[in-house]
Amino acid sequence: MSQTPISFLSFSAHKFYGVKGIGGLYLRNRAKLKLAPQLHGGGQEYGLRSGTLPTHEIVAMATALNLATQNRTTDYEHAQHLKNQLLEIVSPLGVTLNGSQNSVLPNIVNLSFDNVSADALIVALRNDVAIASGSACNSGAIEASHVLRAMGIESDRLYGAVRLSFGRYTTLENINFAAKRLCEEVTRLRQLAR
Repeated sequence: MSQTPISFLSFSAHKFYGVKGIGGLYLRNRAKLKLAPQLHGGGQEYGLRSGTLPTHEIVAMATALNLATQNRTTDYEHAQHLKNQLLEIVSPLGVTLNGSQNSVLPNIVNLSFDNVSADALIVALRNDVAIASGSACNSGAIEASHVLRAMGIESDRLYGAVRLSFGRYTTLENINFAAKRLCEEVTRLRQLAR
């Protein structure tokens, strides 16, 4: 971390295949930061930690992080292959990729289909394909993604944006099925709108 220009970093283990409920906090220079505890109790970590942490979850998180580091190249290539396959199948439908494609991870695809609302597509696919609009942290919200809005994406493209995520355990068969169902429902929804 000393070579990386990061002053403050929080992370959740489940983002790299660890268990939910555990994470970490990195502070480059604790003396310069004025942090207040969120929970009060014990005085560990200069009063920022309220008690004893679950050792088994910490060990599981460290193991997951080591595995993620070891598999990083393989996982990246796998996700890139899945993304390429998905886009090859759905591109003829008239799709716009949202966000800079020069600085994006391949395991998350955010796209908008011309003349199709995200809400209608999510409802149509609810039993077959897990897609979302907005951010995962804001699921259940009616409002369009504030992240896409901050990137300057507006109007139909904003309200038509959906996000698909995949990873280490997603198979090519999963992607082919999802792409097929996307094509079917996008075509059906467009026909209904005529």
